[in-house]
Amino acid sequence: LSPTVSSMDKEDRSYEKEVRGLLSPGGRYVATNGGVRDWMATLFRRVSGLNLQRRNFDLVITRHERKDLEKLSGLVDAGKLRPVLAAVLRLDQAGLAEGFSMQRSRRAAGKIVFALTEA
Repeated sequence: LSPTVSSMDKEDRSYEKEVRGLLSPGGRYVATNGGVRDWMATLFRRVSGLNLQRRNFDLVITRHERKDLEKLSGLVDAGKLRPVLAAVLRLDQAGLAEGFSMQRSRRAAGKIVFALTEA
């Protein structure tokens, strides 16, 4: 679960407090996004090795490498990997409004894609 939706609307909320109660003893809360403090503490740990992050919390930072994307693309082309799409929407005002509405609902099953051409 991500603590925020990328729209950064005030109605977005963090689920961390709710989820932490479900963790097994010694379990870790791993976020794919966070607040400024989370990012600063994570980057500081990478540079210095000193962990200033709260207990049992990790923020995922990925390295984007062309070879990895090419491998994934090959798997998709071969039919061995099928991305799950909730919707393919036009990249216009109506499409963006619908996409953010789906994202805020937290009920979208799959990725919401905005097409640069006709959807």
